[in-house]
Amino acid sequence: MARGPKAMVQPKVLYWLRTTSGLTIEEAARKLQTKPANLAAWEKGDDRPSMPQLRKLAKAFKRPISYFFLPEPVEEPSIPHDFRRLPNAEDRRYSPALLYEIRTTYRRRSLALDLAKKTTHRIPAFECLGTVSVDDNPELVGQRLRDVVNLTFDEQSRWRTARSAYNGWRQHIEDLGVLVFQITSVDRSQMLGFSLAYRELPVIGVNRKNQPNGRTFTMLHEFAHLMLGKSGICDIDESMPRAASEQRVEVFCNHVAGAAMVPRRELFAHRLVAAQGTRTEDWDDDIISVLARDFCASEEAIVRRLLITHLTTPEFYTSKRAEYQARNAQLARQERVQANDNFGRNMAREAVSNLSTFARIVIESYHSDIINLSEASKHLGVRAEKVATVDSLIR
Repeated sequence: MARGPKAMVQPKVLYWLRTTSGLTIEEAARKLQTKPANLAAWEKGDDRPSMPQLRKLAKAFKRPISYFFLPEPVEEPSIPHDFRRLPNAEDRRYSPALLYEIRTTYRRRSLALDLAKKTTHRIPAFECLGTVSVDDNPELVGQRLRDVVNLTFDEQSRWRTARSAYNGWRQHIEDLGVLVFQITSVDRSQMLGFSLAYRELPVIGVNRKNQPNGRTFTMLHEFAHLMLGKSGICDIDESMPRAASEQRVEVFCNHVAGAAMVPRRELFAHRLVAAQGTRTEDWDDDIISVLARDFCASEEAIVRRLLITHLTTPEFYTSKRAEYQARNAQLARQERVQANDNFGRNMAREAVSNLSTFARIVIESYHSDIINLSEASKHLGVRAEKVATVDSLIR
């Protein structure tokens, strides 16, 4: 039996905090090292947790302990529409990590808006929100995306690595007033990206566990969601079963992302494509690799563009896609092992990379004495002595 005074928690508040954290009673009980029946009794009002147990609850639910003393559940921003699976798919469930990242993203956006209004940081309106439809030609929308972000193919052709291309695209997108966050705690099988469609500070979340080329494609896919005015959580994969209306949106956004990364005109004008001449399955791996390098895209994205532009066959695309996915799965396993072996993390550099524009707003607010060092440290997720390092990295 728990010792000490009982925490005066309202049962409905406890239920709300658990369910919105994505935990079943059994999962939450394991984290608390207690019996599910005890937690069920707390949620029914038949018993209450002790203060030590309440601190464990706050840690398990990743919520401030003050939330547990609210008299009623409070309304929070809605979870973006789920474009990942059919409604009855078992793996469609929102994981606790995904729900936490979405809550954190909403909080950071709200904070960024508040801080920006108190500084000289200008937030441009996102003028292309909801300006396209799935009935539009995705090839033309892809070109419009490039025009909106003000990216020329001459600039793109100077990016020689996948990472520089991702950073380049990201900078152009953030210049439009879009917050791009890299998400680190969610498995790729749960989510590759999500978007929050707002006129002021719309948000794109990109799973950092993906390769840089994959992150770029996801970022452009989510940008297409913003152009549609549709917030969403996405896994990009068109082969997964989902409702027809959702599949139509995902296929459209994938097509737009590919058309933006690999424009039809520049693809046809490429010397290796021009030399090939006609529709064929005989695309040599070396040619595909060169095209991937020159367009700063994945090999799968290149083969997909060859299919969409009628330069190859569905059979060739299907076989190559299976090959690339098997290779990428092997790379992902190797990277997980390497990550487990890597104990040295540069938290300041990660804060800049994962937060980008948000980090700049926080640092600007700190220099303007709007927030203090402790608050800046908390918002950036680094120790106080590392705030100066973040400052130097974003200059």
